[in-house]
Amino acid sequence: SCGNGTVSANYAITVNPLPVAAGTISGTVTVCQGQTGVSYSVPGITNATSYTWAYSGTGATISGSTDPMTINFSNTATGGNLTVMGTNACGSGTVSANYAITVNPLPVAAGTISGTATVCQGQNSVSYNVPAITNASSYTWAYSGTGATISGSTNPITINFSNTATGGNLTVMGTNACGSGTVSANYAI
Repeated sequence: SCGNGTVSANYAITVNPLPVAAGTISGTVTVCQGQTGVSYSVPGITNATSYTWAYSGTGATISGSTDPMTINFSNTATGGNLTVMGTNACGSGTVSANYAITVNPLPVAAGTISGTATVCQGQNSVSYNVPAITNASSYTWAYSGTGATISGSTNPITINFSNTATGGNLTVMGTNACGSGTVSANYAI
């Protein structure tokens, strides 16, 4: 009721800022299953000491909490959305918008080959096939014996056996722009 006493000395309080909102992610929009070292980045996030990246798909391994970072996509990876937010000792900033990544599939494993298992030397146009290989745009056939000429990279194919042809194993695998699928079991001829 008599008035105020002497005020204290100033006590300085520092308010450290949260990271600002993350900007737009850039990088490869379409990748292949099995592709590794794919780089993604975002404009520098002010006040961030690290970057927290997240991917909603499966089979993708994020390497790094910096900018840029890389993703390794497994042979079974799926498409999804990539996001990032800046973090520091005070917490996290606003997460970025979703960045959609399409993962194109490898061909599935080849099934069982069917066709003539016993042929004669000099026999031509012998047909072999395999159940359709999902995601394959072409078929890679191989024969371990000698003197056999494979015609085609489709399904079915034909083989011409020369007069000196030897027995061997026939295999097939599906291929597409992303690579090759798992090779079939050996088919003995």
